[in-house]
Amino acid sequence: LHFDIRQLFARAHELYGNRQWKLAPQEALDKLLDFFAGRVRNYWQNRGEDSLLVDAALGAGVADVCQCGARLAALAQFSKEAGYAEAVQTFKRVANIVRKQGAAEQLASAWQAALLQEDAEKALAATLDDLLPRLDSLWEAGDHTAALKTLLEVRPVVDAFFDGVMVMCDDAALRANRLAMLNALGTADLKCGKGHRPLHENAPIWPQSLTDMSCSAKNPSSHEGTIPALQAKISEEYRG
Repeated sequence: LHFDIRQLFARAHELYGNRQWKLAPQEALDKLLDFFAGRVRNYWQNRGEDSLLVDAALGAGVADVCQCGARLAALAQFSKEAGYAEAVQTFKRVANIVRKQGAAEQLASAWQAALLQEDAEKALAATLDDLLPRLDSLWEAGDHTAALKTLLEVRPVVDAFFDGVMVMCDDAALRANRLAMLNALGTADLKCGKGHRPLHENAPIWPQSLTDMSCSAKNPSSHEGTIPALQAKISEEYRG
């Protein structure tokens, strides 16, 4: 069953009517979603899932719990693939550059073909032209396993880009263009699982067992205490 848990919480908030709340509705909703994500995280960790992979799956979004679970399952499988460790290092480098430069300036997500000079950056641009639409299609279809495998496919081209291109060059236009390509690639990586936390520094997907709980409710006893805990949290944090 796929639904947006954030919309469910927002509707529940509306049903309280015109009450006085300690927090603005949007802030209350954000806090409740954070609390919910923490409970999901605890559940998966108690089922023996790798904490870094759990954080990666949750970091890419928890509003659709079933999709989050599918990401976790795909990441768990991906982490056993040959070339995983190398992909981690490559995309961690991408993430670090994007994060550092993004804090200092606004990064574009589209690059200009006319500014591509080196063979390695032209190859990366051509790869991204093919990769990004495919990733979007896989993301929309919920095929997280195939999406993650594209990261292995593109890694050699990204490595060659770093080997043959000076990203932080003196020419501002060239630098911005190269950062735009890395930003587009980093955004695609985040969709697959935020940081795989091996991918990003401190890096933060979930297994079928959780999908069974979330989507099929095969183990109702696993839900014990969840609703009362949420109710208590609402009363404690949000009602005046």
